[in-house]
Amino acid sequence: MMLYAFRMLRRQPMRLTATIGGMTLCVILTLFLHSVYEGVERGSMSYIQSIPADIWLLQEGTSNILRGTSILPAPLEDAIRESPGVGSAGSLLLLLTTLETPSGASTVYLASFCGDPSLGAMPALIQGRQISGDDEIVLDRAFARKNGLTLGDRVELRGEALRVVGIADGTNMVVIQYAFVSRARARSLIQQARIVTAVLVRTESGTDCLRTARALMEEFPGLVAYTRNEFLANNLREVRSGILPLLFAVALMGSVLLTGILGTLLTITIMEQKREFAVLKTIGAPPGFIPRVVITQGALLAIAGFAAGCLTFPAVVAAIELLAPEVTPQLTGAGIGSVLMLAALAALLGTIGGLLRLRSVYPQEAFR
Repeated sequence: MMLYAFRMLRRQPMRLTATIGGMTLCVILTLFLHSVYEGVERGSMSYIQSIPADIWLLQEGTSNILRGTSILPAPLEDAIRESPGVGSAGSLLLLLTTLETPSGASTVYLASFCGDPSLGAMPALIQGRQISGDDEIVLDRAFARKNGLTLGDRVELRGEALRVVGIADGTNMVVIQYAFVSRARARSLIQQARIVTAVLVRTESGTDCLRTARALMEEFPGLVAYTRNEFLANNLREVRSGILPLLFAVALMGSVLLTGILGTLLTITIMEQKREFAVLKTIGAPPGFIPRVVITQGALLAIAGFAAGCLTFPAVVAAIELLAPEVTPQLTGAGIGSVLMLAALAALLGTIGGLLRLRSVYPQEAFR
């Protein structure tokens, strides 16, 4: 059955190529929409998730660092470090500012960490090294590629030249990227040496994080303390309430539209063979034979289009990242499974459409 269905498709090579090509493009676009959604969510969260702090302390009334403002007195870090249950502590200062690059001005989310290195608030590097002086900076990979920057190049921050000593990964939030400087350099931007954004805490081994967080809030009024899981959930909620709903709507509408297009392509391809199906009716094909042929053809076309789309997708992503480095699609197993289900649904719709239209094909059409 499968061989016969394929031979029927092969009799019209141009139509077969056009149909598979159209399905491939639809699959690529659907994969792209799903992967952009995942990429934005992962990119916005990756740096925060990489920090192994057990407790995050922020100004009261602030629940996240993506869209919230927190200002804490810097001496608080030392006092928290001496609190019961606290093993180590560090602080993070975050500022929105503008870097002057050879390609123009670009906004970054400037970060400066100070404290126990075990808190791991410095980014993972793919090139170079971490900062060791006030005239150095670590840039995100997407930001560097977008602005044509490499190790050793210089950017300006408020008129001061900073040398790029490292390129980081996992610090691209798509709409903006992190950059990392020394604490002295960050504080020079605000003329204030006594504030931080958040205090990060690693608890002592065997200590209950939730109980320690509550104790810190009681000991230091005006602070709010979140365990790691609570803090990640807060930031993820902010991401999902921002641009992600729009991306989800685009992905959903695109998926529905492309499913309809795929189904229409399959129906047209089946109807292009109506003379062959008329011949089958004329020679007295067994009951159910024609539907099985149509279903097999739909499945073959859907599998071919899906496979071609998946194989081509990495090259498409590489081309997109060259044109727009800040766009970092992340294809997951769930995303591939969703697109596979859409392809199967399109094949089903196309098959049903073809079978309904074949009911009006009479044996006499074989002699036209």
